[in-house]
Amino acid sequence: MTFSLQVKEEILQTFINTPSEQHILLGIAFITNGRATKDAVTFSSSHKALCDIITTCFYEELGVKARVNRGKELHTIRVSGTKNRDILARYLTEEYDFSKTQPRLGRTWVDPSYAGDHVAEGHYTSWVRTIQAAFLAGGSIADPSRTYHLELMVRRPAVAVQLEQLFKDSNLPVSTVERYGYSTLYIKEGDFVADFLALTGAHTCRLEFENYRMTRELRNQVNRVVNCDNANSRRIANASARQLELLRGLKASPEWKNLNEDLRFTAELRLENPDLSLRELGELMEPPLGKSGVNHRLKRLEKIYQEAFGE
Repeated sequence: MTFSLQVKEEILQTFINTPSEQHILLGIAFITNGRATKDAVTFSSSHKALCDIITTCFYEELGVKARVNRGKELHTIRVSGTKNRDILARYLTEEYDFSKTQPRLGRTWVDPSYAGDHVAEGHYTSWVRTIQAAFLAGGSIADPSRTYHLELMVRRPAVAVQLEQLFKDSNLPVSTVERYGYSTLYIKEGDFVADFLALTGAHTCRLEFENYRMTRELRNQVNRVVNCDNANSRRIANASARQLELLRGLKASPEWKNLNEDLRFTAELRLENPDLSLRELGELMEPPLGKSGVNHRLKRLEKIYQEAFGE
């Protein structure tokens, strides 16, 4: 089971436990992604359990029998027949202005400022139910082990605008893009995806999501440290190779005889011990010389080489 389906199953469970609110699923599913033609009203989803609840709700709430065409990946609810279609159309029109060019989220959309602590107590207010239902009808979440991405596809632009505002009022900033004839709301920040999971009651999935996040962030941190160490190692290796090349050139030149004893000894010691650090190199000297002292001598040798050869 994909992570996205796990989230939907957990959210759907909150509706199964509260049958009185299942009509919200029916209404929001159709107002966001339903299709109406002169022959039928249809809704398609890959989520079988969602389709089962909606068809049950059709019959119990409206007395309408819906047919479900079950495909390999997609299930389509179809309400046809003049009587059934008219009953559903009347319900959707009264609640959501379904037949108009500017449909609305309907009576299920309540100002989030009235929520209080009800969500924390597990009693979902209507505005949370609207977000849950819209996600169940057209949402998805990417595998958190790969990326952080939540999106919600809405067929009607006017409804997408209302949903976007509802998300933002819920402290879930979303962006919207038009794609393939849909308005797609999306969130790409991990913190806000986690907040969405908490808001919609997918608490088990949120814990799993946070575990993935911690693992990814730890892995990224380790990679940054390793990359930094590798970069430092390459830089040191390049500097050391250049230094050895410089000292060999200096030793093969007439300038070598003009070096004082300390500089010549330091150059010889470095050529004989190319892998030692400056501190280790200084410990071989008599008397021992500190890291800064060794570095100072090597810098003087580099300067003498540059002055002699113009590099």
